[in-house]
Amino acid sequence: MKTKGNIIKSLAAVLCLAVLAALSGCGGVGSGDSAAGAGSAALTVSGSVQTPGGTSTFRAAGRSAAQLANVTTAVPVSVYAANAAGQTLLASGSTDASGNFSITLPAGVNLTDYSIVVTASFGSNTLRALIPSSSGVVVSPASEAAMQIIEERLELAGANLETISRDEALTIWTQVSTATANIDYSGAASVSQAVTLAKNTALADSGVTDAIATAINSAAPAYYAVYTTTDYTSGRLAVVSLDGSPGLGVTVNPSVTDIHSDALIETDGRYVFVLNRLGSDSILVLDSRSNFSVVANYSTGSGSNPYDIEVLSSSKAYVSRYGTASVLIVNPLTGEQLGTIDLSAYADSDGNPEMAEMVAVNGKIFVIMQRLVSFNPSAPGLVAVIDTATDSLVDADASAAGTQAVTLNCYNPQYMDYLAATGKIYISCSGSYYDSTVPGGIDALDPATLAVSNLISKAALGGAPGDLAVASSTNGYVVVSGSDWVNRVWAFNPATGALTGAAPVYTAGGYVPEVGLDPFGYLLISETAYGGSGVVFVNTTTNAVTAGPASTGLPPQAVAFVTVPAN
Repeated sequence: MKTKGNIIKSLAAVLCLAVLAALSGCGGVGSGDSAAGAGSAALTVSGSVQTPGGTSTFRAAGRSAAQLANVTTAVPVSVYAANAAGQTLLASGSTDASGNFSITLPAGVNLTDYSIVVTASFGSNTLRALIPSSSGVVVSPASEAAMQIIEERLELAGANLETISRDEALTIWTQVSTATANIDYSGAASVSQAVTLAKNTALADSGVTDAIATAINSAAPAYYAVYTTTDYTSGRLAVVSLDGSPGLGVTVNPSVTDIHSDALIETDGRYVFVLNRLGSDSILVLDSRSNFSVVANYSTGSGSNPYDIEVLSSSKAYVSRYGTASVLIVNPLTGEQLGTIDLSAYADSDGNPEMAEMVAVNGKIFVIMQRLVSFNPSAPGLVAVIDTATDSLVDADASAAGTQAVTLNCYNPQYMDYLAATGKIYISCSGSYYDSTVPGGIDALDPATLAVSNLISKAALGGAPGDLAVASSTNGYVVVSGSDWVNRVWAFNPATGALTGAAPVYTAGGYVPEVGLDPFGYLLISETAYGGSGVVFVNTTTNAVTAGPASTGLPPQAVAFVTVPAN
């Protein structure tokens, strides 16, 4: 399971207001704003929808579309209020034939009390903008790009951030405005390509990323990457402090507590769960908000070899156990055993399905099963699907007898990552390290339909894939072990399966057990090279190594990210 924090709603709103106001050409926050309080007149929001060349579909052949212009056909426009209660439709309408809109909101809506979002629809494409003032709003690929940048950068940052200062908002405002002022859209053949171009342009600007990092830091939470470390005879938990500027160095506590020499790690955002594997068969629970103090240590069963934990709530979690044929249901904070889910029907000849990583998506738990016999893959990997409301298995193929699991295209699934932006679970399968004919690669699973497809083959990767981390719909990373046994981290496009660039992002001196994405948009690589182990930081915008290896004492293995609020 790749652990990600929740989007910081309030901070995202403030950042978006600052950034999108710059993109829309509005005045400063508070200048020209019109707000309607309870009992006052209804507020009218006006603005325009712009695309390259003013087209609402694909750019016409030969048409000059270097700059944004108002659309020349009517497109649907809706206005929503986003707050703690969720998203509420306030009003809807459309632009006129000149791309302008004017929509009256219900009486009592106050721009200072809500995050007001305006959306414009182009077939399968939607452009969004937050409304900083009641007039002059521009919905464009640039405003949508800003929304995506802010969401992705803050998605992993945790919760409980309330606000940022006006000066910080103005800094972000200025940086994004400068970065996007002179974009040439002539190479964009569609609205979606224009969004990608604007997004990449802004992300390539260090002023933008630095301003966002500063805003996050100023809200005063602490961000940590928590690592299991080992020399294969002893283990320790290490904590790396994150501040968005790894080039300046990082602070590492290499010995928070002793752990098993073979351990994995997960988090629910607050509590850290160390899965002490075969030989210890237990879960150690630490509270990140209490200086990583130990709050529980409980058994998962002798010889059970716990592999992953998916926490649904403070009273219910699922534990995959590599050494048994059943998923354990527990209270994650006490270890009280609440039940089991039998997966023995999916086992091969040794009676064990070898369940490994899990992800939770929309009320279901997805459990990969390797199906190994004497460490060799015996059949294509499977994915068991558990309904968390009933703790029963979901039948993935109603046409076949019994309750079927999802059958993968590849063998020996090792790691998985879910990306909400694409609605896909990405599954890395190593195949066989000794037989190149055994299929491996990366499969993509749709958790809604349970359809599975092979995204990229082992041959195309140039070796056996290991851990992966998917940053966006067009940017992911995977560890590949080549025929020379060298571990390389490659960037790839989750939309196409193509490798990005002619060279790997990082070539390791040792084994790379895990990679992870931190809240500031950096890829953290666990480098275990003898005499040079530590955490390597990669900027996911440029794919350049910016720092590391930062020593964690013993070589780093698995990683989880937590955010500790200021209060």
